[in-house]
Amino acid sequence: MPKSHLRQVHQQFHCNDLEVVVATIAFGMGIDKSNVRRIIHYGLPQSLEAYYQEAGRAGRDGKLSDCTLYYNFLRTPTLLPNKRSEEQAKAAYRMLRDCFHYSLNTSTCRAKILVKYFGEDFGPDGCRMCDICTNGPPQMHDFKEEAIVFMNVLQGRSGGETDEMIYSRVPHYSSGRRGFGEAPNFRMVVSHIREKVWIW
Repeated sequence: MPKSHLRQVHQQFHCNDLEVVVATIAFGMGIDKSNVRRIIHYGLPQSLEAYYQEAGRAGRDGKLSDCTLYYNFLRTPTLLPNKRSEEQAKAAYRMLRDCFHYSLNTSTCRAKILVKYFGEDFGPDGCRMCDICTNGPPQMHDFKEEAIVFMNVLQGRSGGETDEMIYSRVPHYSSGRRGFGEAPNFRMVVSHIREKVWIW
């Protein structure tokens, strides 16, 4: 992309002619705009230092702003440098471990985690603004029945009255019984479990 176009987008965003910019980390780090209201991270950061700097682009005017992190564990290998020494590899994995701890946390104020990471004490109270403080810890639900069905499918069991009863509870089983172990039907089972989790 031409540098002239990047400068144009930067200028338009800074002057409020553009409300949304989808950009690389490098471009985002060059933005010094006080009234950014929302930052969306589409992918796990390489380190909490990087996340802190990127998230810090929002709300510089002191007003409330949102920061949302989306991540996919399958993309984790892309966060590691291709050519690295053993020491570099250890450091990279250590930084990713800290990112996992932060993103998968379901009980501790996120501001507390960030502040503690940088060697400071946030205090006894939470920030009262992050998803943990506002929503509380997630409710626990029992998906034992779904897990049993799922494991039976993974093991490729077929035949027998017991197995027939188990499979009969799985959506789309009767319509694809002859090839139930095939990928399309397997995806249906996974989709069904995801739907149940989403409903909860």
